[in-house]
Amino acid sequence: MSSYSMDVTACTFEHSMEHTMSAYHQHLPHGAGLIILSREYFSFWISKHVCDDRFVDMEKFLGKEDSTKPEDFITALTDLQKACGVTDLKMLPIFMKEHINKSFLVITTPM
Repeated sequence: MSSYSMDVTACTFEHSMEHTMSAYHQHLPHGAGLIILSREYFSFWISKHVCDDRFVDMEKFLGKEDSTKPEDFITALTDLQKACGVTDLKMLPIFMKEHINKSFLVITTPM
């Protein structure tokens, strides 16, 4: 699955957002930051119906062979996170959310 990503830019927005989080919070491991962002990030894009077919494909890569709806990807992702024991990862203090919102604005604002 690592080679099958939904690229919106040269690097996915989620990846860029996580780099911003890690810049402000050096103690945050990169992978943990990606996991923390993943469900909300993918839910946002699924709600916009961009690349619905790719989400269905990714669900199938995660073992949901009968998948037909992009929303099922969140269930498959959550199941993977549970199997890996990482569902307890949470956002750090509330001020971190402000940094994420600012970084998202920078990343998504057209030049």
